[in-house]
Amino acid sequence: MAEAAFRHLCGLAGPGAVAESAGLAAADGMPMTPQAEFALRLRGICTDGTHRSRPLTRERIAAADLVVVMTDGHLRAVRGRYPEAEGKTRLLMGFVAGAAAAEDVQDPFSGDSEEYVACLEMMWPALEALVSVSARPPGGL
Repeated sequence: MAEAAFRHLCGLAGPGAVAESAGLAAADGMPMTPQAEFALRLRGICTDGTHRSRPLTRERIAAADLVVVMTDGHLRAVRGRYPEAEGKTRLLMGFVAGAAAAEDVQDPFSGDSEEYVACLEMMWPALEALVSVSARPPGGL
């Protein structure tokens, strides 16, 4: 859901960043949940149904300029499992000015549509800020 929203916002801002989501405990190849698609549609984002979950891998870490995680637990896990990600892994909500440094975005998985909508609404300002940061030249974070 965050990837689709970020890509949408990047498209509105013009050419720029590329996003690929991956999860620490993601099963490979699972489709987006109907609840996530619902939340995105409320924001005017239509998915094409081709999104599939992907596990986070060393290769994906190496290819990324920035690794954005949802929770402090994810931050510690990524840095622990992939020490090379230390300097390029950040919490999503850390991109929002004034947000609590350790504010987590809880995964709404297995929740209802309202939980997905609330999650997307929480992430939206951080995703907008991330689009702005992503438009800067390398090294500009």
